[in-house]
Amino acid sequence: MEIQYVNQASFDTWTSLFLLAAFQGLFLSLILWKQKEEYHPGRKFLSVLVGLFSIMMMYYVAFWTGYNRYVFGFDGLFLILPFAFGPIFWVYFHKINGVRLPSNLKLHFIPLILHLSWVLSYRFSLFADLGRETIILTSNWIANLQALHVLIYALLMFSISIQENEENRLLKSFAKIAFLLFALAHASYYAMVFFDSYVLLFDYLISFSMALFIYGLAYTGLRFSNFQQKRNSEPLLTKASLSYYSAMLSDIMEKEQLYLDGDLNLDALSKKMGLSKHALSQLLNGYFKKNFSDYINSFRIKEAEKLLSSDEYQNLNVIEIAYRVGFNTKASFYNAFRKKNQVSPKEFRSLINSKSASLS
Repeated sequence: MEIQYVNQASFDTWTSLFLLAAFQGLFLSLILWKQKEEYHPGRKFLSVLVGLFSIMMMYYVAFWTGYNRYVFGFDGLFLILPFAFGPIFWVYFHKINGVRLPSNLKLHFIPLILHLSWVLSYRFSLFADLGRETIILTSNWIANLQALHVLIYALLMFSISIQENEENRLLKSFAKIAFLLFALAHASYYAMVFFDSYVLLFDYLISFSMALFIYGLAYTGLRFSNFQQKRNSEPLLTKASLSYYSAMLSDIMEKEQLYLDGDLNLDALSKKMGLSKHALSQLLNGYFKKNFSDYINSFRIKEAEKLLSSDEYQNLNVIEIAYRVGFNTKASFYNAFRKKNQVSPKEFRSLINSKSASLS
């Protein structure tokens, strides 16, 4: 069944509320995007999901009010978005559960790319010979496949187990249920059209439920972030264990010189220590009064000072010394060196050489 366009462009109470909800969704998407990754892993994927849904909601409003005539020929670009919802949420749910993503991740976006190709081909009249009825029939079948596609991904989420404390588990379970309800609501629209029972009021109600479930999912994401932040701020080490692990960390850094590894990160060091990342962060911030980067760089700068002061390494230029002590870029080395010594590495070497020359 082909839905007819509205003859005269106009807004009513429903469409005005939906447009307002769409703008609020974009604002919510921005809030999610700006959250810290450590408190909300994968939050950018949730942000993109909410943002794309809000854009699609704006198109729905344009369709209901008749303003879609002003984007005629390009409105198909809005209709490809459902093919993105499933894969994006699939990636997001893997991220918040700490599940490794498969290497064939790009394959999940093939339906989106194929649909985009179809829309662009239609836009530039590459399939003009097919006839209007054939193109409409094909587009309707693609729309039905979209609904099935979203539903399949919603069901796939339930194959991912959640092994965490009760509150976090409930938040993630609600996220799965919210997306499943969204997928069912989305599919119900196409079921209504397929059975030739389209009613505008039902369309409004379906879209309202879709917005409710997606924005409920976003709210869950915000709650998840707040919960993570609260949990991470709780004390993890006692005073006695802080003393023990501080000595252990200093000993490891001095003897094994882990700081020379340019790829060293908080996760790798925490595993070496037998601590969680949050406990190690507490140790560094609470005992050493430094974050991870500053703590590691203090060892690297100390080592760089030795090399810059040694006659044996006078043939090495500054960037070679930077790489040797664990820095990956010249800029990060210069910034860290100036922060400690108030001079650049070159100036430091010149001062040392001048002092040596005056003594001799």
